[in-house]
Amino acid sequence: MQSAQRSSAMRLLVRLMDGLAAVGLLRPALDPDRLVARARRRTGLEDLGEGFDETGLRLLLEGCQEDAHLHALGALAARQDVLTMLCNRLRMVDERRRWPEIAEQRIQAPLFITGLPRSGTTFLHRLLAQDPQHRSPAAWELLYPSPPPRIETATTDRRIAKARRSIGWLHLLAPAFRHIHEVGPTLPEECIAAMGHCFVSERFPAMYRIPRYERWFDALLLDAAYADHRRMLQHLQWRHPAPHWLLKAPAHLFGLDAIFNTYPDAHIIQTHRDPARSLASWASFVTTLHGAFSHRVDPMEIGNNVSARWQHALERALQARAQRPGGGFIDVHYDALVADPMGTVRAIYRQLERPLSAEAEAAMQHFLRDESKEQAGRHHYAAGDFGLDPARERQRFAFYIHRFGVSEEPVPQRSRIGAVGTGRRRAA
Repeated sequence: MQSAQRSSAMRLLVRLMDGLAAVGLLRPALDPDRLVARARRRTGLEDLGEGFDETGLRLLLEGCQEDAHLHALGALAARQDVLTMLCNRLRMVDERRRWPEIAEQRIQAPLFITGLPRSGTTFLHRLLAQDPQHRSPAAWELLYPSPPPRIETATTDRRIAKARRSIGWLHLLAPAFRHIHEVGPTLPEECIAAMGHCFVSERFPAMYRIPRYERWFDALLLDAAYADHRRMLQHLQWRHPAPHWLLKAPAHLFGLDAIFNTYPDAHIIQTHRDPARSLASWASFVTTLHGAFSHRVDPMEIGNNVSARWQHALERALQARAQRPGGGFIDVHYDALVADPMGTVRAIYRQLERPLSAEAEAAMQHFLRDESKEQAGRHHYAAGDFGLDPARERQRFAFYIHRFGVSEEPVPQRSRIGAVGTGRRRAA
């Protein structure tokens, strides 16, 4: 499916590498011990530090080897991705030892955006990131966080070009992905990329079919992962400070209790959208991303899986919210966000009891004007392509819909999976 959308040169490269693997001339090693040893040789460092999860690394690589049906280029990409994160981790642990000031960084009142996937979290994140009082990690910083970034080179660091090349490879493997989710080296990136460095992250199930890893992740208490998340923020903040971190990931729904255990003064913005629409869009996202690395992708399996897992995530989130009746949460409905973005922003700032400066508001208005002018490829998807029936999904998620008064949206039932058209990109 996805290979048909790649360039002829990329399709040829994928076939060539599969052919070399078939005759034993290409054997991408996905063994955790060998990759850890290679990372140690490459960096000359030994200590992977507190928070490194060996079980997560092992289950990820076993899943890539045995369950993900990766083509040879996909296996090489997975191997390089893991090796890069291991090297990053070794260097960050060493830098934390050499520069104790990193561990002394205070992370004050961070603001987390979460909600069902494709419910406006990215749009809201990038809108609020226009406030100079906010610091959001850029994609290049999370891809290559060592050495600690400097504020004076935040837009000129050589790693930006390196990150652009890495993102370019993803677009070559899955051209449709750019129309589903915009990724750029200097754009704010979500926390699953930061948490990938301890190998406890929703980043990996989004990329690969790894059911054993998913089951392990879904049952895990995430305090250790968020302690590692905090170490990453301290690392990025040391030479590039700002008053407040602005962070985002739908997967934070799995760990709201751990967030407050790690950041007691955190605030959570939870976005709300019709699950039938959100999950159909997310199933399309996952299908496209899996198709970048594998020849064998089952959209029906993906649809069933995303529905079950995000039901579990919302149940965990509601349990965490029930334990904090005093507040810390701000609810934002997708339809209100799209209809009146600045009205939504002002309401958020009022609830945070923070001033919205004229400078921040002007920057946000400029961002919104640019968004309205941009003509990007439109994401086409339909619930039926993934075995998702809107009525059944709304019944399954009735506990959530009734709790937050979520409005229904029209959900297309049939389309050509991966089709790309033109039109204005919406908040998703």
